[in-house]
Amino acid sequence: MRKFLVFSILAIILLSACGSDDGATRMVVNKALNNDGEISGEEWEEIKLEIGNSQKLSRDLTSDAKIEAFIQSMAKSKCRSGKLDCPIAITKSGGSSQPATTQKSSFNFYFENSASMDGYLNGNSDFKKALFRLLTSINGHDEQAQLKFINKEIKEVNYELSKFMDFLTIDAVRKNRAKGTSTDINQILETTTKQVLKDKKTAIVVSDFLYSISGQDVQAGLGGQQSATTLLFQNLKKRGDFAVLVIKCMSNFDGNYYDFKNPNKGKKIKIPRPYYIWVIGKKDEVLRFPSRYRISELEGYEDHALVYDVSSHDKPYFTVLPRTERVGSFRYPRGGGETINKITNLEPRKKEFQFSMLVDLGDLPLPASYLTDRDNYKITSDIGDDFELVDVRDNLVRDLDNNDKVKFKDKGTHILVLKTTERISPNEQKLNIQLVNNSPNWIQQSSTLDDTNIQSTRNKTFGLSYLLAGVEEAYVPKGVQSHFFDISIKMKK
Repeated sequence: MRKFLVFSILAIILLSACGSDDGATRMVVNKALNNDGEISGEEWEEIKLEIGNSQKLSRDLTSDAKIEAFIQSMAKSKCRSGKLDCPIAITKSGGSSQPATTQKSSFNFYFENSASMDGYLNGNSDFKKALFRLLTSINGHDEQAQLKFINKEIKEVNYELSKFMDFLTIDAVRKNRAKGTSTDINQILETTTKQVLKDKKTAIVVSDFLYSISGQDVQAGLGGQQSATTLLFQNLKKRGDFAVLVIKCMSNFDGNYYDFKNPNKGKKIKIPRPYYIWVIGKKDEVLRFPSRYRISELEGYEDHALVYDVSSHDKPYFTVLPRTERVGSFRYPRGGGETINKITNLEPRKKEFQFSMLVDLGDLPLPASYLTDRDNYKITSDIGDDFELVDVRDNLVRDLDNNDKVKFKDKGTHILVLKTTERISPNEQKLNIQLVNNSPNWIQQSSTLDDTNIQSTRNKTFGLSYLLAGVEEAYVPKGVQSHFFDISIKMKK
């Protein structure tokens, strides 16, 4: 214990000596978070003491509210990875332990009980396990989820959560089913969005989300359904700050599949099939849903997407990294604080110039697959120089240069590596980096326009790209580009 204490003191001294003015404070916060995911009254006092020893933090964090915001900001990267549940509980000296936000959620949990869903219910499928896990997670937060069957009508269902796996059977579903095998997805979405407005409860909708266009030309039929979806969510958006979360999961499927040409005549199949969990509600509740209820731990989870008004995001912290992934050389202003946003004297090596930037994307509620996809970033120079983003990395322990770790290890979440092999203009230029609000690649990859040969499209859903485009265009009209952030640095050769 004494050796550990000596080591901790030496580490703090070394960090201070190397110029990391807030390093000791960050170490204390991280230690508390790693301990139990909360800040106790004793830890709060220790953090405040370290802040008082930091020239920079004592100048910036002048109130308890600002200290709380600082701690919550540090916790966000752990929350996004599922290690913590944000907002974390903070106990001030002499106070009680309460998260910054204590509002409880209440859900209407809609299960589409048309015949196309029966195949997911045979045996102890991953489908049933995932829904049980999600309902248990909601219950673990002392929150309510009222289960309802939905197709052409809604029927409330009473059940015991502990017996959910035995309860959700084909027989139980059929007893509460309206006549007919197919359901109009837009009708389900219209019903659930109206209930969101009426009950003021977030809706969770579980379905295979297959558009129905029997007897129509594929393109024309899907186009019409997409427009109807857009109209539904335009109307919802006009009524408040609402958002949509779409979760894709896979499960073993043993039952009849109804393709777009034969909506009333099923084919018996026994293969893995996708289904989707949609969460529709107020933006704050929907954006915290992935981390709060640990959706990546659901059986069969593959990916998720969020659709919402992205204009409210603040500009993230960013800095040029002096050493990480550098090819060639450059200079930067010394003593300019914790941010380097201008570099000069750019000198390529063998016609190649490369540098990296650290960006804090911890505030963005986006899946890791989206943040590390280079296609979602746009790089432009105001004088036309050709820089490209060659990599996006989220493992700072592995990828940060050791010299950069001393000052920047806890400042951001992602490394952007930028490169040019073209001639660099001698004139000063501004290089802009945007994270564009694109439709995630997995949506297009999960969509098909012909599901008649289901064996060859087992991982795809008929018309999915049209369905999601319908939602997206309610928030961002076609042809208009929005972005999560827009940052820039100045450069001069």
